[in-house]
This record gives sequence, C-alpha cells and structure tokens, in this order.
Amino acid sequence: MDGTNEVNNNAKHGDFKFFIGMLAGVVMAVAMFLAINLLVPGFLNGGHNMPRVQGGTVVEQKVNEVLHLLDTMYIGEIDRQQLLDYMFRGLVFGIGDPYTVYMTHEEFEVYRQSTDGSFAGIGVNVSVNMEDNSIEIIVPHEGSPAAEAGLLPRDKIVAVNGYAVNGDMLQQAITMIRGVPGTTVTLTILRGNETFDVSIVRANVEVPTVAHEMLPDGMGLIRISQFAQVTDEQFFLALSDLQQQDMRGLIIDLRNNPGGRLDTVLSITNALVPEGVIMYMETKSGPRQYHYAEDNEYLGLPLLILVNGNSASASEVLAGAVRDTGVGQLVGTTTFGKGVVQNIFMLSCGTGAVKVTIARYYTPSGVTIHDVGIEPHFVVEMDAVAIAGLDHAEDAQLQAAIEIMGGKIR
Repeated sequence: MDGTNEVNNNAKHGDFKFFIGMLAGVVMAVAMFLAINLLVPGFLNGGHNMPRVQGGTVVEQKVNEVLHLLDTMYIGEIDRQQLLDYMFRGLVFGIGDPYTVYMTHEEFEVYRQSTDGSFAGIGVNVSVNMEDNSIEIIVPHEGSPAAEAGLLPRDKIVAVNGYAVNGDMLQQAITMIRGVPGTTVTLTILRGNETFDVSIVRANVEVPTVAHEMLPDGMGLIRISQFAQVTDEQFFLALSDLQQQDMRGLIIDLRNNPGGRLDTVLSITNALVPEGVIMYMETKSGPRQYHYAEDNEYLGLPLLILVNGNSASASEVLAGAVRDTGVGQLVGTTTFGKGVVQNIFMLSCGTGAVKVTIARYYTPSGVTIHDVGIEPHFVVEMDAVAIAGLDHAEDAQLQAAIEIMGGKIR
C-alpha cells in the first residue's frame, strides 16, 4: 500500500545479473556519496578504464577492485546503466524487506500507471505463487489482448521475450510485459506440465476497478479489483446506482484485490463505517498518524465483505475497519497479511525512485495484521485463482455470503 496515495527462485539469467548487483550494492553502502559523485558520471561516459573511487577504506578498495576486474577481464559488452541500476537495486535489496525496492525510471512509470488505473500492456492481473515463487496469472481481463491470446487463470509466466523471470522479479517482469501499444511481447507460459510461447500485441488497457450488480432480494454486490486513483469515484457511482434500486444489504468482494492507494481506500471506508478511527500508522519517529471516518451518514445497511488469501494491504484496511467497528462481517478465508505502508521517494538525479516501507498500520482496535492477516467471521474455503470466470452458482464463497445476507435482511 502506497502511503502517498500500493500488489509478490531466481532464474538463470536474472541470478547472474542480480549477483553482480548485490556484490556491488553491498560494498557501496558506506561509499554511496563518493560513488554517485565520483564514480557514476565517468562510468556512464564510457571509456576503457573505469574511474576509481578515491580513498583508502576497505569498502573503497573493494569497489575499485570489482570495477577493475569487470573492466579488464569480462569478455562481453558492459551495459553501464544496467550495471548501475542493479548496483542500486542490490543495495536496497540488502534491507531484507520485500516491499522496499529500487525502481528504474521505466519501472516507476509502470508503477505509477498501475495506480492510476490505465496502462499499455496485455491486460492481466498477476501475483506471486508463494509455493514455487512463480509469477501466476490471476485473471486476464475480458476483451484484453491476453484474453484474446488464450491466456488463462493459473498460467505461469516463466519468461518474457526469452528472459527468465520469477516472483523475485515481479516488478521487472511487469515492466517488460508493458510497452508501446502495437508492439509485440512474447511470453513463455507454463500450463500444467506444458511450456509454450505466446506472442501478444500490446494495447492501451483501461482496467475497470469496480463492477456491480443487484442480486435477488435487494442484495447489492460490488467487486473492487484494486484501489487505484479512479476507484473511489467508480465505487460511489456503483453504490448510488444500487441504492436507487432499493438495495437492502451490500456485499463487497475484495477477493484477489492486492491493495493500492491509501487515500482511495480511506475515502471508500469513510462511507461504510461510523465516525471514528479507520486505522493508524506508526513510523520510525514521530507521533502516531490517525485516519478517521468523519461522515456520520455512513451506509447503515447490513454489510458483508468477501476476502481471501490474496486480499492484501488496502483491502485489509477496509476489512479491518469493518470488522473492528462491528458494522459488517467477513466471509471467505484469512487475508494476506500486509500491514505496512510504503512511500515513493524520487532520487535527486531523476533517474529512478525508491519505494520504502515507512510505517506499520493498525486496525481501529490496535491490532497489527502484518504477516498474520485477518480471520473472517465465516470461513469458507475455496481456490483463490478459481474465482475468475465462475458464475454465481459455482462460487461457494459468494453463495455463503448470499445465504448469510438473506438472514440479515428478512
């Protein structure tokens, strides 16, 4: 979850490049200022002999030795910008926090577009399969290039344009998949035991983040796929439409929702819970930062929230507030357990950014859900990936919610 406004096996080629980046990144920790001001400018300008960092510390000596070895012994061409990017990536990776990452300028643009709700790509939601650290397709959006190419839920992306990828490289893989509309990207897909290539033409993709419908007996259903910049506006339009149809109870589906912008989820939650604390954050220093619901005219109808193991971050803010304030109940399986907040910091050189975990957040009752998740009131087991494409009759969790809601509005 991005606090300014956040959603997860090293492959052969990635391992080699990442090893170089980690090695250089770690030894750069103490000498970063000198490296940026003395090493980088000359390094980017090329030349046979890479510039040396001045000084006599062990760290400086190691930096010079590594650079000298690469310059004089490596038989291939050296992409200087890529080496620097992996150096910075490795430095940040050394923190050991999967949510604190260095992003190149291109990766930051992909991240920014994803939080805006539109981008040029193939139109799939992906996540990391925690069992084998693969990049797995959750759902290809209807009518998208991915859907037209025949990609399916549970397909695993094992390479992009011949470059092996895995869960540790999720953001890089997304960057490579997206690109200029009309250009082609080739994905290597693992489906069951079969591996095959699919070439897909990129297009401008407008991802609807909210869908809604009126179910029988006055039950409203709103699905939120992520909390992007446009999501709260879409949510309130959906809510208004359902209210005009005399909605008597609301089911909000947050399953497979990886999170998104904090300001967006706070706006939506404000309309669902009574006046009081929605959540609060604790940073490294300074007082707690409280976020409140300030609208006394909240929904005031029976409310159920559908969640599963892929409901993360901002989704858990909403679910936690609904649970702790007692205005609704949760149905499904335990949520992901991402209870930290990130901020984006642009680097002064203008060539990248660092997303840093800057706070841990707590539900209104003072509970941290990080690495724990939120246990629903009604546990209904179901394959998280199988949700995509199911009709209502096949969706066991939705059917359970409909039955529970029926008892509340009779």
